[in-house]
Amino acid sequence: MAHAAVTNQKGWIVRETEGGIIAVFGRDETAQAACRAAVAASADIDVALDRMNEKFAAELGQPISVAMGLAYGAVYLGRIGAGPAKPLTAIGPVIDAASGLASHAELRGSQLLCDPAAFQAGGLDATGFELVSLTAESGDTSKVFATGRARLGAPDNNQYGR
Repeated sequence: MAHAAVTNQKGWIVRETEGGIIAVFGRDETAQAACRAAVAASADIDVALDRMNEKFAAELGQPISVAMGLAYGAVYLGRIGAGPAKPLTAIGPVIDAASGLASHAELRGSQLLCDPAAFQAGGLDATGFELVSLTAESGDTSKVFATGRARLGAPDNNQYGR
């Protein structure tokens, strides 16, 4: 579900973690197109999750949820490892920021926490998102957009019934 949402929006999975995936957008796109694609992929995941929960509600007993973090910035791309099977990966502060946002989203019970810079760069409307403060371990605070429904930020609002 998430893999298809990412690849359908021209993103690529650079790492799988215990709890999910890390995806990057914009390798061959403008910053605006990359941010719009990342938000659209989040919306696609939201919609697919609804469909999956409808299909398996009786078997699961409770709905499956996701927690996503979306950050904006440059990444370093490269192949890390030894031997012939060195996968392409991305590293850098923005990867750590997105992972941290996903962790905070899970703690808050939000589906998506998003760096406001991504909405600004993408020319996206944050109506329907809540502006919340996060406090880092260092004591620094930052403002991010939070929502329980990632589809609210979709670039093509008609597609998601906003």
